[in-house]
Amino acid sequence: TEEWRAHRRVVHSALLRCCQQSLHGVIERQALHLRKVQKTISSCGNLSWKVASSHDLTKLGLFTTQVLMDYQGTAADLSEDFTVAASNVITTLAFGKEYDKTSSELQELHSCLNEIVGLWGSSWISALDSFPLLRKLPNPVFARLLKEVARRDEIIKQHLRDYKLQDNKKADAIVGSLLQALDKQNNTEQGQLLTDVHVHMTTVDLLIGGTETTAAWLNWTVAFLLHRPEVQTRVYEELCTVLEERYPKYSDRHRLPVLSSVISEVLRLRPVAPLAVPHRAIRDSSIAGYFIPKNTVIIPNLFGAHHDPAVWSEPYSFKPERFLEGGGGSARSLMPFGGGARLCLGETLAKMELFLFTAYLLRDFEFILPERGAPLPDLTGLASVVLKIRAYRVVARPRPLTEP
Repeated sequence: TEEWRAHRRVVHSALLRCCQQSLHGVIERQALHLRKVQKTISSCGNLSWKVASSHDLTKLGLFTTQVLMDYQGTAADLSEDFTVAASNVITTLAFGKEYDKTSSELQELHSCLNEIVGLWGSSWISALDSFPLLRKLPNPVFARLLKEVARRDEIIKQHLRDYKLQDNKKADAIVGSLLQALDKQNNTEQGQLLTDVHVHMTTVDLLIGGTETTAAWLNWTVAFLLHRPEVQTRVYEELCTVLEERYPKYSDRHRLPVLSSVISEVLRLRPVAPLAVPHRAIRDSSIAGYFIPKNTVIIPNLFGAHHDPAVWSEPYSFKPERFLEGGGGSARSLMPFGGGARLCLGETLAKMELFLFTAYLLRDFEFILPERGAPLPDLTGLASVVLKIRAYRVVARPRPLTEP
């Protein structure tokens, strides 16, 4: 519809503006939060990096989150740290707002989003799409979902109210761009194609799509590397060789093929959204000999496409080398962000997040099992709207800060 196209154009414009002006710096800051590093000036006047003490960080007011260095080499479940880092990227881009790990506001937001994602993937809910008549019957899971959605909406409304009341609004905040587009439209004689509901739901999509998926993917990446530690070593050696003692920029991605192959392989094996968003056939059509009537709802199975043995050799094996030159893997067959007119608008943001977070983490840490003989993470995953790994503990052992 024209309304949908107008909404997509506005959101795409807001994301593009954000990506051009501040995205790299925001992600870099959160990656450094995880490392607990501060930038300093060395005696020769060049930028260098050192681990900051808790006292220094508190004094400078730069970092307040519990980060990987605080674990001091002890085993931990890093999922919450990954969630905080991913969340702060989105809330900074959306509202110009950042949280620390102990924030009650952040904890409420994520308990709500986690509950929604978990309930949404329940068979009690998926059955409603297949059999709409079931909606007329009592469904305790659906009732819980509606309750959490109402709580989510109140949280988002409060964020939007707080943003509107800010004296010094972040100039390139995504919400700001959406509200400006809404005001501009209301001051013209054109029909209202963008509403407050669109702004509200775009914010919801940003928070769920940009937080839960990124955090889940980082957890998967560490788990797969625990299964193949030699790949982790190769990535670290590549980072040290290509970048020497500096930290990566997104523009370095073409010079880091081993790292890029790991990212592609994890996206292939565990697309965090195993099913793409629904599409609708706008005319009668056919696919592989199957007749598709007009208005049929079509849900692409990304997980199935990424594990098709006709396309991928050993499709269930973690083999990043398949994406290296001569490895036989085809990047054209990789579609973790969907496709067509409903391709994920956050693809650029997601790719930058995955690259920078992974590069920073693997440059500064070696991820190892808690003890010799400890079981490896279970890679079967938890089926839901967002494909998550089962909880596991890992040791993040700091790497030397200079090239070995």
